Amino acid sequence: MKKSILLLAGALVLASCSDFLTRTPEASFNSETYFRNEGSLKTYANGFIQKYTPGAVDFVTSDVISDITVSQASSTFLTADWDADKQGGWSSSDWNMLYNVNWFLANFRKTPGVSEEVLNHYEGTARFWRAYFYFEKVKTFGDVPWYDQPIDADDEEALYKGRDSRDLVMSKVLEDLNFACEHLYGTDEWCKGAQINKWIALAFKSKVCLYEGTFRKYHSVNPSTQQPWEDSSLQTTFLNECIKACDEIIKSGRFTIVTGNPKTAYRDLFTKEAVNRNEVIWAREYNAGLNIGHEITWRFAVGSYGTNYGGTRDFIKTFLNLDGSRHDEAVEDFATEMTGRDYRLTQIFMGPDYTKTVGSTTGVKTAPNCAVAPSGFHICKFTLDDTAYESAAISNNSIPLIRYAEVLLNYAEAKWEMGQFGATEWNLTIKPLRERAGVAGDIPASADPFLADYYGFNDMFGLEIRRERAIELYLEGSRVDDIYRWHKGELLTKEWKGIYIPEVNTPFDLNNDGKPDVCYYTDKAGSESGVTYVKLNNTCQRGADGYLVWNIERKWKERNYVRPVPRKALVVNPNLGQNKLWEE
Repeated sequence: MKKSILLLAGALVLASCSDFLTRTPEASFNSETYFRNEGSLKTYANGFIQKYTPGAVDFVTSDVISDITVSQASSTFLTADWDADKQGGWSSSDWNMLYNVNWFLANFRKTPGVSEEVLNHYEGTARFWRAYFYFEKVKTFGDVPWYDQPIDADDEEALYKGRDSRDLVMSKVLEDLNFACEHLYGTDEWCKGAQINKWIALAFKSKVCLYEGTFRKYHSVNPSTQQPWEDSSLQTTFLNECIKACDEIIKSGRFTIVTGNPKTAYRDLFTKEAVNRNEVIWAREYNAGLNIGHEITWRFAVGSYGTNYGGTRDFIKTFLNLDGSRHDEAVEDFATEMTGRDYRLTQIFMGPDYTKTVGSTTGVKTAPNCAVAPSGFHICKFTLDDTAYESAAISNNSIPLIRYAEVLLNYAEAKWEMGQFGATEWNLTIKPLRERAGVAGDIPASADPFLADYYGFNDMFGLEIRRERAIELYLEGSRVDDIYRWHKGELLTKEWKGIYIPEVNTPFDLNNDGKPDVCYYTDKAGSESGVTYVKLNNTCQRGADGYLVWNIERKWKERNYVRPVPRKALVVNPNLGQNKLWEE
C-alpha cells in the first residue's frame, strides 16, 4: 500500500530523556509495560516539554520580518512568487507531534494505582500540547484534518480523509484548553520549574482565543474556502473565553508587573538566567552551569551571521515621551531621538548611553553597530552586554515565552473588542505597563493621528492598545500574528526607514561620546579608526528627508493570510483540497 504524507510515527520507546520522541518504533514496546506508575507519566510528559517548547532563537526571530523590524533579507514569501511547490509543513515529521500526543492519550489511563486527579493532570498536559500543535497548523493553513486518535498505518479512511473546517478544529482546540485549564496542577511547587501547569494553559488559552476571535471579526470569510464562517457566534465565544482566562489569572493574584528602576526593569526580564516568576508565566530556561545556552547575543551583536535586523523609524515614532505626550518631531539626530522617551526604547534598542563589557573592561560606551543593525536601531532586548557572548551559542539568559504583561494586553484588547473597555480596564492594564517604563500612565485626550493613519481607524483606546502591544511585546512572537488577525497584511509591505544621516561620505557621532561612529558612503570606505563604514546602494539609500530608506519590494495578496497546502501533500492525498485563493 502506498505511504501517506500523513503517516505518522509509530509507538514510542522512552528509554531516556535524550532520545525521547526520536527513536524508531520497536514491536516489543507497549503501553502496559511502560505506563507502570505516576513517574512514567511524568517522564513522558516531560518529554513533550523538552521536545516541543519553542527554542530561544526560533521564538525571538519569529517576528523579525514585519512592519516594525528591518531585515537585510526579507522573507521569500513576501518577495518571490510563492506557490504550493515552495510550501512545506505537511511532511510526516510535521505531524509526529500529533501522533505522539494522541498515542499518549489513547494509552496513559492503563497506568495502575494512579488517582483520577493525577490522570486528569496528565491528560491536561497532553491536551495542552495537542491544542498548541493545532493552533500553529490552523494559523498556517486554515482548515486542517482533525485527529484525536493515533492513526494506524492500515487505516486508509483516516489517512486519506479531507480537511475539517476551521470551526470544528478550533472548537476542539478550545475544548482541549478548557480541560487543561481545569485539571492541570497550579500549585507553587508545580510552577517553579519547566513544567506545563494551569497558569501556562490559561495564558496560552488567552492568546489562542484572542487570535481566533479577532481573526473572525476582521476576516468576513474563512480564508481556506472564501465562504462565510459556518458558525458566526464563535467570534464572540472566543473573545469571551479570552476574557475569562485572563480574568482568572488576574484575580488569582499570582502574577504582577515587576517594577524597579524604570531604565532597567523591563529589560532585566530578558537578560537574566533566573526566571522572574512574579511576571513570567512560561519561559524557555537556560543554564550556564549545565552548559545549556543559545546564540541570540551572537545573532544580534555581530555581522557574521548574515541576516541582520533593526527597528524601523515608524516604530520608534510610536514610543511616547516620558510625560505621556506623543513624539512628533520631524527630523532628529540619533541621540536626540532616543532621549527623554519611554524607557523601553533604550531597553529594546541600544541608546546613546549603552555600555558593555569588552574583555576585562566594564562600562565601555558602545554605539550601535550599523553594519549589524541595518537601520541603525540596534536590538539589545535579549542580548548580554559582554563581548564574550558574541561569538558562540553560549548565552544563558532564559527567554520568557508568555508574561503577565501579555495577559493584561490580551485582556485589554478582548474587552475593547467587546465594547467593555474604559478607565477601569485602562488602569488595570495599560497604565502599569507604561509606568513601569517611566511613562505617565494617564488616558490620552484624543486619538493619535499617526496611529490612526497607520492602522486605519480612529478609536483612541483601540489605537493605544495596539501601540502598547507593539512596544511591550517586541520580538515576543506576537507581531506577525497580530497583523494577520487584524487583516492588516499590507503593513508587511510598508516602507522601512532607519536613522537620520546628516551627511553621506562623512563620519558622524551616534552616541554623543565625542567620537565618530559610523559613515554611510557611496564610493569608497574610509579608514578612520573606530568608524563603521556602511555602503549605500540601490537597496539601502539616504532618502530626501535624510533618513535611511530601503527599496526591497515586498508583495501582499489576500491569499497570504493562509499558506497553500503543499503540492506534495496534494499529490499523495487529493482529498485535502487547496485553499481557495491558492487554486491554480
